[in-house]
Amino acid sequence: MSCALLDIRTLEKSLTLAEVYQLSRAFPEMGFTHRHRLAILHRYTGGENAQMFAMFAADNGWNVRAFDSYEDAIEWFSTNIPIEEDE
Repeated sequence: MSCALLDIRTLEKSLTLAEVYQLSRAFPEMGFTHRHRLAILHRYTGGENAQMFAMFAADNGWNVRAFDSYEDAIEWFSTNIPIEEDE
């Protein structure tokens, strides 16, 4: 299984809700398939956009979750939960 971690803990500019939605729709353009997992690592406070991004992406069938803990993200990567591919 392929995994990616996007660390946005030092991001200073906040995206609009429309930008977050558009970014969540760009997975195929970035080369992701439904077999990939993407963890968004955000600060403990202010992770609302990361949570919204994960929700939008998951609604479109992508395996995305937002985390405020690096260890939790890595643990999610290491789980053996089967991913159904609907492509």
